[in-house]
Amino acid sequence: MDRDAHGAPGLTFSRVIDISTPLGDGAPDYPGDPPFQRRELASLAAGAPFTLSALSMSAHSGTHLDAPAHFLERGETIDAVPPERFISPAIVVDAAGEDVVTASVFRDVQNAFRPGDAVLFRTDNSLTGRGRNGVFEEDYVALSQGAAKRLVDMGAGLAGLDALTVDAWGDEACPVHHILLGAG
Repeated sequence: MDRDAHGAPGLTFSRVIDISTPLGDGAPDYPGDPPFQRRELASLAAGAPFTLSALSMSAHSGTHLDAPAHFLERGETIDAVPPERFISPAIVVDAAGEDVVTASVFRDVQNAFRPGDAVLFRTDNSLTGRGRNGVFEEDYVALSQGAAKRLVDMGAGLAGLDALTVDAWGDEACPVHHILLGAG
């Protein structure tokens, strides 16, 4: 994406930075959720005129979006959120080496950030292969409440992390979810 169109001269973004969590082999399952399964119903290799699969999984499988209804009683369900809401310029913040993403990790993005942009965090979750080793690890890098509040204050249109959830393991109050989803 060329940022010149947004008035920030000299910033051109064209590199793909993959922080996704895959489905299938090597993908961890969130504890207690049904695992991702792909069952082949028909196959070209077996002589069928097409290949057809059935998928079964939790909404927490792989890279996913949480709708406000995930934590907010009157929040929108994912089918009620317009798809264009999820298509925007994105800034990927390198948070390598951090145990938790705090607001200080991304203080320098303000020069390139525009309200409505997505802010995505590349952490040791993806850099070390966690999230692709088939095992859910409770010590994944999560977002802090301060980081979530800062994202809301900045006007981020979307926040993302290379983990199955944004809250720290064991925090059943899920404050980061509430902060982000509560702000839309």
